[in-house]
Order: sequence, then structure tokens, then C-alpha cells
Amino acid sequence: MPISRTPARSSRSSTTPLWDPRATLDIASDHRCVGHAPSKGRKCRIWLAGHNVHKADDILRNLSTQEPELGALRIHLSRLAGYLLCPRWHQDQVSSMVDKWEERIKYAYP
Repeated sequence: MPISRTPARSSRSSTTPLWDPRATLDIASDHRCVGHAPSKGRKCRIWLAGHNVHKADDILRNLSTQEPELGALRIHLSRLAGYLLCPRWHQDQVSSMVDKWEERIKYAYP
């Protein structure tokens, strides 16, 4: 009997969400910068550009279809932070935001 060389197909679609990164990472749907304004002691309130919101939504949708494994996600989290932090004041928080999100993922998916 011949052996099939066709790769096995997963019963799960590549677009089926496996987790909710927006909830896990605590990202609000308010279209505002996720950065921290230390001088105000609160989250930044600056509106994000529409194209950045759309790119962030695309990344979040893509992340939801991948297993929440930190090694594979770091580059995506870094790109996500770049889109969700205002360019004027908080782009310097990309690394700390990624670290914060990684801690949330570790806690939610030990």
C-alpha cells in the first residue's frame, strides 16, 4: 500500500481564534495610545491615527490564531506596541510595553 506524502490537515482553521489577545493584554478599544503618561499619573489620552488602529487590529487578529507562546510572539508584540503608542510621546515605551504584555501572557497561559 503506498504511503501518502500529503501533510495532515488540522481540523482547526487558521482563522479560528485560539485566545483573545486584546483581553489578555488589556488593550482597550478606545483607539487611544496605550502608553503611560508619568507626568499625569495615568494612561495617555492621545488618539491614534486610523491607519495605526487598523494595523494593530490586523496584528491582534493574527495573534489570536497563534498559540500564545512568548518566543514566537515577541516580534509581533513589538510591532503591535509601535502601532498602539503615540509617535510624539510614547514610542520610547515599546520595550517596556512588550515586557508588560509578556508578563500578562505568562500569567494567563502558564
